Amino acid sequence: WGGPDCSFGGAQELTFLDADRVLHYEPSSGRYKVLKFSNKGGNGKSCTGLLMPPISEGTWSRRGAKFTYLGAGELLEWDSGAGSFSIHHCSTENGDYKEGHPIPCDGVKVAGTWAKLAGVSGLTYLGGNRVMLFDESTGVFGIYRVDRDVMGSASGVLPFSQDAMVEGHWNSTNPRTFTYMENDLMLEYEPTTGA
Repeated sequence: WGGPDCSFGGAQELTFLDADRVLHYEPSSGRYKVLKFSNKGGNGKSCTGLLMPPISEGTWSRRGAKFTYLGAGELLEWDSGAGSFSIHHCSTENGDYKEGHPIPCDGVKVAGTWAKLAGVSGLTYLGGNRVMLFDESTGVFGIYRVDRDVMGSASGVLPFSQDAMVEGHWNSTNPRTFTYMENDLMLEYEPTTGA
């Protein structure tokens, strides 16, 4: 972050983890920080509720990754170009996060390719072992089940249902983001219109 208004340059991604932690990732460099989040505002060491210094930081193994938190310490890394994914198990214990050290993930639980990921612009966890895939260019979305029982098995096992539980078409193809807010609530935001 730079400047008094907490602005930062270039493409950035924020992914809510759990226990008031947020993953701040810079796709162009692969650099990341895990920051504590405070809904009580902050003191001089905060930026809109994200507390400094980072409780973990480092460089991810590849640039350009996208992340979705699946709950229970499971961090989904995905690539819409190739349709590839890997699910990492990361600690949910506060004491495991140490300033200046990498995010405490103990390896990949499952990895592979899911054809449905290819070309999608968004993947949002909806709670209840469900994910929503969304394609901005067409407005098409689908909700798929996550099978946690196959995680930790051999690579290539698909932890997502092949068929959508629900499919549909959004009423607009404007760029938009979705954020799961828990309790079956989801925030939809159109950055170009502010709606």
